[in-house]
Amino acid sequence: MLRRTAPPGLRLLGNLKRNPVIRAIPRTMSTQEVNKMPRLEQDPAYEDFRPPWVYTGSRLLTYVFVPYVVFYSVFFYDFGDREHVFQPVRRWASGQRESFFSLSPEEARIVQAEKAKDVVEPPPSGQQ
Repeated sequence: MLRRTAPPGLRLLGNLKRNPVIRAIPRTMSTQEVNKMPRLEQDPAYEDFRPPWVYTGSRLLTYVFVPYVVFYSVFFYDFGDREHVFQPVRRWASGQRESFFSLSPEEARIVQAEKAKDVVEPPPSGQQ
């Protein structure tokens, strides 16, 4: 017949709860504040000399500065002539930049058609 037993940790905990000698120990140790930061109410000498806007400003600078450094290192930082991990992203960005600043074939045809019309230019503003 198999006997079911609890793990040793649970057995010890159960013995502690049942033992009347251990119950009689006062609970002062568990209620003491040990290794805690002093609060303003407890220690009047502890006072933070920094105004609250310092914490807000440093948090905002962190949220701005970290993405800027990542953006700069991915798109602009010079890693040398060798191939590096950001080259595919830089090639994609270069292609996007070129497509933005160049004309599509349809737009180029429109520009050529405008040039071919012989548009009469107005005389300079000094001669009228």
